[in-house]
Amino acid sequence: MADAVLENSEKQNWTTVLYSLTLFGNGIEKYVNDKIDALHGTLNNQLHFITKHCVRSCSIYKPELSNWCNTCLQWKTAILNHHKNRNVITKQKFNWTCMDSAKWPLDPREVQKCFYPDWCFTARKIPNLTDVSVLIGCMINCTEFTKNIDHIRHIRNEVSHNFTVSDEERKRYCQTLLNVLKTPDVILYPEAQDAVKSITVLQQTCLKDIIEERLIKEQTLLELKARLFEQKPLIELTKQYVKEIVSITILVMAICLAVWFATEEYGGLEFHLQFDSYIQEHTNFTGRLWLFKGIQKRINDPNTKGLLIIADTGYGKTAAMVEIITKRQNIQDMTYCTIYVELIQLHSEKQVSLY
Repeated sequence: MADAVLENSEKQNWTTVLYSLTLFGNGIEKYVNDKIDALHGTLNNQLHFITKHCVRSCSIYKPELSNWCNTCLQWKTAILNHHKNRNVITKQKFNWTCMDSAKWPLDPREVQKCFYPDWCFTARKIPNLTDVSVLIGCMINCTEFTKNIDHIRHIRNEVSHNFTVSDEERKRYCQTLLNVLKTPDVILYPEAQDAVKSITVLQQTCLKDIIEERLIKEQTLLELKARLFEQKPLIELTKQYVKEIVSITILVMAICLAVWFATEEYGGLEFHLQFDSYIQEHTNFTGRLWLFKGIQKRINDPNTKGLLIIADTGYGKTAAMVEIITKRQNIQDMTYCTIYVELIQLHSEKQVSLY
């Protein structure tokens, strides 16, 4: 059956038009509901003087209009004033039992049932409000809709009784649907815009080509998924490696922070030396006169009982002493010679060792 439809272009066109009508209904549903909502607000304003609510659902349980309450009668009259075929309905016996008149003041959808096409009231069950035939009937019967959409109903009737549509008819029917959807007050709705896009594709492309294109896309997606699942073990392994690297990084950072806070608590890692700034500016330690002048100054101090030079490893304590001792042969440099003599004198007189 499906193969026969795909091989027959006229049956393809018929299926395309049916689907386009469904898309058309989706596109105008929100527009129709909003118009009925606006009408419902107008009716409530017109009937604001009615303060009593119906408690008997007259339309369902009181078939004779003479037995209706005043509220339901007032609402019936107001609704029929907005029905394009109100004269016909008034003369004929209208089937009001398909709706609940007690809900008219409260529910716009219950008011909308009054504009159903005639066939809805002879059907075994009330059709869905979103059915395209029902929506078209509401637009034809209600005065709130000024557009002439009898040609839309004609398309619906044609495809309902004829199961073949030519290419030319398909394009013409689709264009008729597009013309209604593109009217200024309808095209504002996103649903109508989506319907226009889809119907345009159906108008321009054969249904068989559309199906084949979608099948190709689905097949491509299936192949991509298969490849993805093939690579899944590698992806999972990579994720595991990443997790381990992150864990190790966090552990190293934690250790570094622990060490940092520990050193902060016990004095930090920095060197608290008196000559730090000077050493940073003078990278060449040998021959720094400030050190020797400092030593000489403290030796000459009568209150000095000894001299202790303290610095961490690598700051040149030994180098300084070597300079002083080795310079004893070089009497031309009076600074070193003086320190040497004074150190010897200090050692002999005060019996204080030099460290």
